[in-house]
Amino acid sequence: MIKRSLIIVSIIFHLVFAENLFAQHTDIFGLATPIELNPDSTIVFLEDYFNDTNAVTEIIAPDYLSIVRNADNTILIINTNKTMLPIGKIDFVAGTQRYSILVKQSKKKSFDFQFNPMDSIYNTVTIVGDMNAWNPTATPLEFKNGLWHTTLVLNPGRYACQIVADGNWMLDPNNKDVMPNGMGGYNTILTIPGTNHDSIPFITTRNTTGKNIFITAENNVKQWFVLWENTALNYAIDEKGILKITIPPQATTVKRSHIRVYAYNNFGESNDILIPLENGEVIQDATLLDRNDLQKQLCILFLLTGL
Repeated sequence: MIKRSLIIVSIIFHLVFAENLFAQHTDIFGLATPIELNPDSTIVFLEDYFNDTNAVTEIIAPDYLSIVRNADNTILIINTNKTMLPIGKIDFVAGTQRYSILVKQSKKKSFDFQFNPMDSIYNTVTIVGDMNAWNPTATPLEFKNGLWHTTLVLNPGRYACQIVADGNWMLDPNNKDVMPNGMGGYNTILTIPGTNHDSIPFITTRNTTGKNIFITAENNVKQWFVLWENTALNYAIDEKGILKITIPPQATTVKRSHIRVYAYNNFGESNDILIPLENGEVIQDATLLDRNDLQKQLCILFLLTGL
């Protein structure tokens, strides 16, 4: 039940980008939603995050990201390279404040598709299917070392497809996974493997003591990210791998604020946790949440996990 509640938190949280009515004055709108990166480049509209985009005077990104701003400071183009990690952080300096917005690796995967023509000789070969709206010219293959190749960038899943060789549609003879196409024939099924959910971290709240919050994880964690509102927090990890977060003093001056926790390992990103605070104290009673609190649904689900 605890796991189920936290998973719901994670799902809903990614759908919410609402202004926190109770937070202190800030240059940024509410809780900044993590940026989901594309495999190559991603366009970000700064006006979706900042009240005044011209207030942003500096952007600090990890080495595996390159960032280009347009002339009027309203658009970012983020380019990634092959060393992109499951979760990262971009810092934005506005005035005397430093804000952190997380970035997440694309769920899409690069897949080297190969077609073995056996003893047949073809001039042109393409793959057609769900991945390219069944357009037989959209994805040509290149002949190299006796095989036809192309790189597909797709979300994990199963894709119905066929090979088109010199204009003739056929099943892939190298792939025995097929399914009816609904018209009396069959399609080849191409499977793009996904995340091993048994190996990624699953993080949960353990307890609170005074101004400290303790988080535990199933499976190892390679890196943690902790935010109070949109500010990155330092944290400590003990010999058992338990994460210790200290609520920042400035949280006591804000009626409603939030701590967010994320993590990842070599297998992928964890669920994430949203912790509601009132005047710097963890809210452990759902009745204390105001009816006008735009994060109420998330907070109630968090409270179900039991601190």
